[in-house]
Amino acid sequence: MRLFGYAIFGLGLGLLLLAGTALVFDLGALKPLYERVAGYYLEREVRVEGEMSVRLGRSVTASATDVTILSTDPGGTPLAQADFLEVQLALPALFDKLVDIELARIEGATLNLVIDDQGQGNWPTFEDDGPAQTDRGDDSDQPENQSNVALRIAEAQVAGSFINFRDARSDMRHALSIDRFDGLMRADTAEASGIGILNERAFETTLTLDGVESLLTLAQWDVDWRGQIGRAQFQATGHLEALDQLEASDLAVTLHADSANELLDTLSLPPIDDGPVDINFRLSQQATTAHLDLDAVFGEFSIFGTALSKDPLTLSSAQLDLVATGPNLAHLGALGGQANWPETPFEIDLKTSREGRQVDVSTLRLISDVMTLELTGNVADFRSPSTGRLSGTVDIPSLSIWSSVLNLPSELSGPFTGTVSLTG
Repeated sequence: MRLFGYAIFGLGLGLLLLAGTALVFDLGALKPLYERVAGYYLEREVRVEGEMSVRLGRSVTASATDVTILSTDPGGTPLAQADFLEVQLALPALFDKLVDIELARIEGATLNLVIDDQGQGNWPTFEDDGPAQTDRGDDSDQPENQSNVALRIAEAQVAGSFINFRDARSDMRHALSIDRFDGLMRADTAEASGIGILNERAFETTLTLDGVESLLTLAQWDVDWRGQIGRAQFQATGHLEALDQLEASDLAVTLHADSANELLDTLSLPPIDDGPVDINFRLSQQATTAHLDLDAVFGEFSIFGTALSKDPLTLSSAQLDLVATGPNLAHLGALGGQANWPETPFEIDLKTSREGRQVDVSTLRLISDVMTLELTGNVADFRSPSTGRLSGTVDIPSLSIWSSVLNLPSELSGPFTGTVSLTG
């Protein structure tokens, strides 16, 4: 967020330079200059194929048509395109390191977001070694959630626009059509509303934030966000502290849907045995520790859990207790890509903790009338499952139930009790 703020600040100064120069030179000749300035900060080639206008007064108003932000791959799909862009920027505020956008308007835009096979996104990251960091000239020890540049947007309008997302690793795709989005910011209150279609399901949402000094700095915001996607309704209300003090926040999130599979279809996820969805999540503080409670019914599954952490943003140090139940063990096997598991109720108990990259599993227990499995161990680096070492016991009343899963000979039909060791 901080580095993004510096990029916006640099673009604002570029607009000011462009506007001032336009008083002397023909604007058409300056279009390549602005394309280079924008391309420098976005780290991608920017083209303005249509008309461009800059008007200078107490504010600078810049508008352009047929704008394209190209992909870093010369033959790839453009990162973004827009039929019309308009920005009205207050000039005096720039000298106070405030990017005060009086109006931002976008029409007919398309944003194409892609994660490749290596897990890398195709959008600018504004990392510490990027242009925004190079141009900062301030204290690099400043916390990441804070910025010396403030951003305020008095009015924002988006119409007839699209966001397409694809993850090449799983071929998961999402398509968001924004019919209308409106945002207003007055004093320390920001309000936004939008309607459109997400993965062929209509959505509408409203958001109110109180206590906002800058959109780039999360600090002591009161949040009221609610909406509907298809027939699913969600709401998030509470108080959020700065990111480095997130454990002091108090936030409640609820989600309700009559059909789990309708919601899963909206999110491009595989179906389960259908049923209602009722999810309740609460973040609160107890002493100096963040307390996260989850109480959820999702179709056929019920999940109850508690997590404790002094760093809820990254969970680099945390403890987790979780209990999950379901009516059909076969569906649990299907989630792991295994067919023919027995159809019987089950329960999973998990007690685990994390310190840095290491995850310690004190209890991982699967309980059903066809198998009881209990494991303990650790994963040295959660980013590499191959570093995992789990061991424990297994008790199977009758091997014949599992013969089709494990390709066992028919002679093996009695009970089995033994030890098991799992390594990555």
